[in-house]
Amino acid sequence: VNSGFLFVAECYWDREYELQQMGFDFAYDKTLYDRLKELDVFKVKGHLMADRGYQLKLVRFLENHDEERAAATWGDKMQNM
Repeated sequence: VNSGFLFVAECYWDREYELQQMGFDFAYDKTLYDRLKELDVFKVKGHLMADRGYQLKLVRFLENHDEERAAATWGDKMQNM
């Protein structure tokens, strides 16, 4: 057994916390990705204000093989913010 092995959950449908509670060391923060995609600053801020223990067990991403490329998703929109 490798003591340095980590379980990382790729999850959808706001199940990050549930998967953390089931024993995963980390979970992809798909909720943050979706809120960034909506370009809603208040939802992003609210999400980032969640419990620190929960936050420390999230993996944040902008690129994922299951999602549209970041440049296609945001493109010029980010320059206008």
